[in-house]
Amino acid sequence: MKHTQPVHDFLKQRFDITLKIWHTIFLDPQDKSVKNIQPILDAMDPIPLNALYQVTQVSKSAALALTLLYQEDSPDKERLSLQDALNVARVDEHFQQSKNGFVEGSHDFDKINTLTTLASARSVVQLAMLRDF
Repeated sequence: MKHTQPVHDFLKQRFDITLKIWHTIFLDPQDKSVKNIQPILDAMDPIPLNALYQVTQVSKSAALALTLLYQEDSPDKERLSLQDALNVARVDEHFQQSKNGFVEGSHDFDKINTLTTLASARSVVQLAMLRDF
């Protein structure tokens, strides 16, 4: 929970999206505010939208992708670091490794691939915001 709280806080503050958190198999649907994402996606430029898609694919979380790529627009909050984003994106892998062990040549490659995708996407979005056309 402590690792994901900055993501939840940013989504609530910037996009008015509230995510429910479950610690078991959930029985009720997500908050209706998740529908606030549709106009955001519709208004996005194709380049940042693709970066958002890539981060969502590698992290399995659109919430993390939005936070990682757009949090710097919020001057009152500290920006989510790439390392923190990596830890959130790989929470399941970390749990599985704690139970079953680390597989060299697989887990390390996946970690670097995830980090590279997160860093590249953040850079692409920042560059796309600078262009003027």
